Amino acid sequence: YIEKAIELLRSQGMEIPEEYVQHISPLGLEHIALTGDYIWNVQKKTSIHHLRPLRTKYVRNRY
Repeated sequence: YIEKAIELLRSQGMEIPEEYVQHISPLGLEHIALTGDYIWNVQKKTSIHHLRPLRTKYVRNRY
């Protein structure tokens, strides 16, 4: 998936040096450990009746 994202960005004219690509990792999220395990805050109280709204629109050029 990361490869496809890079291809798309490059096709749109964004310069992404190959030496940067080799350092890209999908582990940039705080809830994913280095081993790939998901880590959740079990202290946080949640309810099925109080979920945040889903993102229904694609956000282009978010970053």
